[in-house]
Amino acid sequence: MKKFLLLSIAALFLFSANKTSAQIFTTNWDEQNGIPYHQSFDMNTGFHSFTTDEEGRSAFLLKQDNLIRVFQNGNKIKDIEIVSGAKDFCFYQDNFFILYQNFIAQISMYNNTVEYYKISGKDFEKISVSENLMYLYSSSQKTSVYNAKNKSEFLFIKEKILFSNHTEIFSEKISNHNFTLQFNKIKKNFHTVKKLASAVVAGYSNNKIYLDVQYIVHEIPLKAEREIWIIPTSINGFSENISIVKIPDCYYIYVKNDILVNENGCFYSLTTPFGIEIHEINETTNILLPAQYEGVHFNNLLLESKEGDVSGSNSNKAPITRAEIIAYAEPYETHVWTCSASNIKDYLCNGKQVLTPSWVTVGTHHALPYMWGGWSNLTQFNQGLLNNVSAGDCNTTGGGAGASCAVGVDCSGFVSRAWNLSSKYGTSTLPNISTAYASFTQLLPGDIVNYAGHHVRLIHTLNANGSFYIIESSASATDWRVGYCTYTVANLQSSYIPRYYNDVINTIPDTVPPVTTMVTSNWHTEDFDVNFTDTDSSGIQSLYWLPTGLSESTWTTNQQLGFMYNNFNDTINPDWTLVEPSWSFINGAINQSNESLTQNNAYTQLEQDSTSSYLFNWKMKLSGSETDRRAGIYIFADSATALQRNNSYMIYYRADLDLCQIYKSTNNTITLMEEDPCVIDENNWFDCKVTYNPVNGIITAYLNNEPISSWTDPEPLKSGKYLSLRTGSCNALFDEFRVYRSRQNLMTVTTGINGMIQSENPDPATPACNIHSIAIDLADNFRITNFLTNIDLTAPNEVNEISDLNISDVDTIVVAVEPSCYWSPSSDINSGIIGYRFALGTAPGFSNIYNWSFTADTQATCSSVNLLENQVYYFSVKAVNNAGLESQASSSDGFVFVTNTSEKRNNNITDIVIYPNPASDKIYFITSDKTVKSFSLSDIRGKILKQSELNDSKFSIAVHDISDGIYFLNFFDENKQVVKTEKVIIKANYE
Repeated sequence: MKKFLLLSIAALFLFSANKTSAQIFTTNWDEQNGIPYHQSFDMNTGFHSFTTDEEGRSAFLLKQDNLIRVFQNGNKIKDIEIVSGAKDFCFYQDNFFILYQNFIAQISMYNNTVEYYKISGKDFEKISVSENLMYLYSSSQKTSVYNAKNKSEFLFIKEKILFSNHTEIFSEKISNHNFTLQFNKIKKNFHTVKKLASAVVAGYSNNKIYLDVQYIVHEIPLKAEREIWIIPTSINGFSENISIVKIPDCYYIYVKNDILVNENGCFYSLTTPFGIEIHEINETTNILLPAQYEGVHFNNLLLESKEGDVSGSNSNKAPITRAEIIAYAEPYETHVWTCSASNIKDYLCNGKQVLTPSWVTVGTHHALPYMWGGWSNLTQFNQGLLNNVSAGDCNTTGGGAGASCAVGVDCSGFVSRAWNLSSKYGTSTLPNISTAYASFTQLLPGDIVNYAGHHVRLIHTLNANGSFYIIESSASATDWRVGYCTYTVANLQSSYIPRYYNDVINTIPDTVPPVTTMVTSNWHTEDFDVNFTDTDSSGIQSLYWLPTGLSESTWTTNQQLGFMYNNFNDTINPDWTLVEPSWSFINGAINQSNESLTQNNAYTQLEQDSTSSYLFNWKMKLSGSETDRRAGIYIFADSATALQRNNSYMIYYRADLDLCQIYKSTNNTITLMEEDPCVIDENNWFDCKVTYNPVNGIITAYLNNEPISSWTDPEPLKSGKYLSLRTGSCNALFDEFRVYRSRQNLMTVTTGINGMIQSENPDPATPACNIHSIAIDLADNFRITNFLTNIDLTAPNEVNEISDLNISDVDTIVVAVEPSCYWSPSSDINSGIIGYRFALGTAPGFSNIYNWSFTADTQATCSSVNLLENQVYYFSVKAVNNAGLESQASSSDGFVFVTNTSEKRNNNITDIVIYPNPASDKIYFITSDKTVKSFSLSDIRGKILKQSELNDSKFSIAVHDISDGIYFLNFFDENKQVVKTEKVIIKANYE
């Protein structure tokens, strides 16, 4: 390898001659002054990730060397030592933030001081810091946000990639030629001509999304192509002017994060046999590469490994499900164990030199260490520690020194345990019990990517963006232990083969319902978003939701928006029309008791359209003495009163024939389209559900959450206005009607008079909103959940009785003090009062002297305020409720700071006589002061009610049309400056 490196230096001149204008940094492979090069058995490495700034500094995370190496203008200026196990890092305000498994280390650039932040979550892979917030990104594109000022304070989690400007992005591979990209609430589909492998969000900067798009151009051996897409955005979504920068096919080492996106733009680190180049990526970037470096890949430059199986390749094997493979694998990463000094070795054992990996120290650890030739199970590992053997072995290649010298697992030993094999298979013999796929796109959890003679990795999860979340026992990728890492096809090129275990069970019965969680804020004052997360082992088939509001102790919803929630607890909902008199309300249900009827009708208006799928749910009980008892509902009906509801679908449940039937009515002529057997127990309540997709025409009927009948309409109805009931020859009871609409992971709940939720909390402890969800998995398991949240759309009551300076109002002070104000408590029936905001200004509602500030008390003091003589000051107060809404500002009647001298001077300047006060009809004022040019009358909130110029020394204003209360007369000079303010009282019929 050294010879190869020396020969490659001969290409230095040619390589430099092809340097593009986008190149901002370059350095050679050099252990001391450049980037060290580490050749290994599973991957060749040098640095794990990098960062740059506008000051010409570049820093590299040297994971294998436990260093951060800093360069200035291409020259090394500093090495910073770090502890082992680093996953990523970033630079913010002269500090490096380093991501580890369970914590973050913050190291000063200049004095190397270290602070630590605890975190939780094993799958974080990237970190960024901005505006004192730490953003941790997982392989599944989730973002956890921590407070960078308050150590370990977790703030919130997002189901998408969140950036510091509140932008949310999510990419999802849909097929081999399509992916979707979501930018905030806008989603767009993108098509690729070449076979798509993955579309990974690299970052967002200056209103541009940078996307790492990779293609498969040849399967076996794997050959990938890679591009960076630059997608401009605006508040309206995506721009059509997408720029594409091709990435050269040259990967001399594995770099975990070779694309950097920060506030300065996008940068790519190219690694070649010569060294490292960092290129700025923009719309005109063209990275040139000498022809001899095209196709260079670290997978072709690995050290050779001689491995051996513990026993022959004909050991007993047993079928195993994919879920079981993952269940066997995960404990090897989570296993907690304690290392003693006797488990740390550098000794000769069985004729081989055994060396404990350097990360293993005395104390508590998790994850089994790497051991050449090892395939210890957890019990054997624990016993080996008690037997004082080495915790892992990173020195003895091939078959290792044996379990009497060390315990742990190597890459193939780990896979052998995950596949529950009775003996260890090596990377060269795993092909004997597995089968190669034709394509990497066929990989599933529990499969492997195998490089015979070198390394094997186990697929844990297929990420939505097309990348692979892998669990492995690795020397370089996971630091000589079992761990997780995300790979793309660019990382697996050349020699890895996708394979599945021959005895894997691909399909097993799934009897576990999906798990649904809903996340939203506690209080809402307007339309709000709800984040849904749905997980299931077999996959999600369909998702529905139903937002309901509490109105006068009854839960309801807006049927004009296609939702329905009727319980019939006390009476029949007035939204229903009962056509025949034999319909009645009995025991909390709608009852049709006339068994002689075969045509009847009870209906309600329900808007139905083609913008979503629907789930209709109700309870029903059939009884009576007839022999063909039946009942059901019409959906998507465009007529409420036509015999067959004109154009509609009818779903009928027949108790005596044990049938479920699906009918379609066209122009009031009904036709049976599908009927299927089912078991209906008469005289017992049973649950009915019907789903309908107006886009593809699929109708599915369920009985007690079991699918019993389905039909696809080739010409599906696109809209309807009514839901209608029908019975035949029976006594039927209907109850608990629900109509859900299909949903995504992010839905918006609208509020107000025309919204989904039209009510507010009746009191702070009683939520006004209940969001219902149904998730159906691919095995037709139902998960029905609900989530309560609080609504307050109205501001709290205004504050009354504000007193200046003292509990008893004071209007004038002659000694400068820190002014205080006092007020009576406000109230808010919906959410309660959390506190108040107060301010001090030179007019009611103003805050030009003391800015609006919060207090939980009913009094406040303004500190560090310099009062000016003869200036009138007004306190203003707003009540704040628990939902965060504020009342209108109420203001005091004002106070003034005067001295004897200043009061006299002021009276000389603004000699104004006002009468009567209080007044009921008119207010008069006389002034001899020529500086007074205009006036205004305002209320205590500062709203101007009347105003005029003063052209005479005597003036009057009518006040009979103004409500009783306290008001203020403000007098202005020619520059519109207030020269005097007087409080006046208006009181009807005052004498």
